[in-house]
Amino acid sequence: MWLSKKEGANQKFLKMDNLLLDKTFTAEGVEPVTLADAKSWLKIDVPDDDTLLTSLITAARQLCEGFLNMSLIPRTITAFLFIGLDEIRLPYGPVNTITEVTNSNTGEPVEYTLKYEKFKALDPCTEVRAKYTAGESAANLEQLYKTAILMEVASLYEHRGDETEEGTGLSPAVKKLLKPYRRVT
Repeated sequence: MWLSKKEGANQKFLKMDNLLLDKTFTAEGVEPVTLADAKSWLKIDVPDDDTLLTSLITAARQLCEGFLNMSLIPRTITAFLFIGLDEIRLPYGPVNTITEVTNSNTGEPVEYTLKYEKFKALDPCTEVRAKYTAGESAANLEQLYKTAILMEVASLYEHRGDETEEGTGLSPAVKKLLKPYRRVT
């Protein structure tokens, strides 16, 4: 059982928490930033680093997604969640469709209430496995997120092998750009 103790003035109580126990991504969609976009952003006109840039686009997108807790590409997500409070937001939204919600121990379907529009929340009080599709297509992704990915590609390309202060890998300029859009589940 997932319990945490909190002590106050002569009083002890137990509080249940919401936890993301594990997640997997499958069926990932097309990157929202193309190799041509990245080369144009970096003002590169030779094919020498095309393979490197392609991998940096994926890495930059993944770093941005991790910081935002959002899917910037279409994908299927399986999340193992412990819901100890009233509800839990499904990670890496926006959620498009929910395929299944089952008890993670028995595999039996779980009754649940779905809340909110784009960034959906489940409202059972149990340990569940939720499988759903999430993310925006490259055509529908807001330009701000594409710009953040391009900025991060440039940072990764220009600072290959450099150590970062905070160890997150995400450049300070990209963090500043994305911070107002960060989702907390």
